[in-house]
Amino acid sequence: QRVCKSLSFDLGKSMSVIECNNLGKIYRDGELCVSVFENLNVTIQTGETVAIIGASDSGKTNLSIFIARNSSHTNKYLLGYPKPIQGFIMINDKEELFRLKDGVVVIDTPQLPTRAVEMRALAESHGPIRYLVNTEHHVDHIFGNYWFKGAGTVVNHRGLYERFMVVGPELDPFAYALEAVPADDPEAAPLLPEREEYYRDPNKGTIVFTGDLTLQVGDHTFNLLHTPGHTPGQLAVHVPEERVVFTGDTIFSGCQTWLMTSDVDGWLTALERIRTLDVDWIIPGHGPVVTKAYLDVQRSVLMEWKTAVAVAIAKGWTREETVERVHFKDRFGPVDIGQGYMLDYIQSWNAGTLYDKLTGAVPGS
Repeated sequence: QRVCKSLSFDLGKSMSVIECNNLGKIYRDGELCVSVFENLNVTIQTGETVAIIGASDSGKTNLSIFIARNSSHTNKYLLGYPKPIQGFIMINDKEELFRLKDGVVVIDTPQLPTRAVEMRALAESHGPIRYLVNTEHHVDHIFGNYWFKGAGTVVNHRGLYERFMVVGPELDPFAYALEAVPADDPEAAPLLPEREEYYRDPNKGTIVFTGDLTLQVGDHTFNLLHTPGHTPGQLAVHVPEERVVFTGDTIFSGCQTWLMTSDVDGWLTALERIRTLDVDWIIPGHGPVVTKAYLDVQRSVLMEWKTAVAVAIAKGWTREETVERVHFKDRFGPVDIGQGYMLDYIQSWNAGTLYDKLTGAVPGS
């Protein structure tokens, strides 16, 4: 059996960090067509050193650029460069699917519409989609559900279901999703519905539960564990037969952590629950696959944020002063999914909401 996280790897052997599937590229100049490559498939495993070699004009640079475009940390610099005309590339992204002989389980859907369409096609190429499980209500985990209509049963925790694409004080999720399209997914324009049409049926859960839930698909068990903290309806999906857990944004691996309106104390408790699982690999919401050792890294990030704001309050700083002075722009890695322009926004909301909670300015904090 194989577990995928927008890439393909065999947990019993080694993990792919890059998988190129059926890539094709043709350059056209009037009636002249030059095919660089067709149906190119490349898989690079964790720990491998790979050199791309070949004659001049054989496609080495094109392949390198295509891979770089799909890297969450570089694609914002490569928007003017060419893209393949067919196929797709999977790199440590956050959309996941689990292929089984009895069907496919999809965990979260991409925010970019064309990626959602491609991911559905990839999933269905391996069999019928049995379930689509969302791990949280943030737009980068659920917006793509719209393009999965009719493909499997959607499963949501009630805390997620009740917040599915709901406009909040920190974000209008629909507007935020559209904002990324011109630069990151221009081909998606014909796929986008109007707001009213989207909200008529965004493809929310038809199985809605509280607490934990277990799904059985063939000989594989999917334990949907309620791990609130990052969001109230946060889920971790534990597949014991494969010794793996999909944590959603309870883990930000090597990139900036979005606290926003999170319950940090609850988040710390969620990390400890994940620590109790007998797993070899953690598939995070953002960033590379990690082991359980990374739980301590994520814990330290949360504690540093909370401590820094607590110290600011102890010094008598106002909310405005705290937001201005407390930040970790130069630490904890870049912003994931190629949206570096959100860095200041994340820092401000992280510091501001923590200040509100620690000073009691937020009801129930």
